[in-house]
Amino acid sequence: MQISNLVQHRSEAHQHTSERTLRAIGRVGQAVNLAVERFVTVGETIADDNPEIKQDMYDACKEARAAVYHLLSTF
Repeated sequence: MQISNLVQHRSEAHQHTSERTLRAIGRVGQAVNLAVERFVTVGETIADDNPEIKQDMYDACKEARAAVYHLLSTF
């Protein structure tokens, strides 16, 4: 949800926001990407050690990466 809000803000920002603000939003996007990659790394490690949740955890990691990809593709 928060990632979607950031994407929407970024889309609206092209019309009403200064270049400085757009760069700041871009930095936030990069920070979100790094945080998600850390989450995914830990999640995949947990999944590998726990067969009973492995598929669900891999699915969550895949969704997280897709959300960040969508976010970054708007920049």
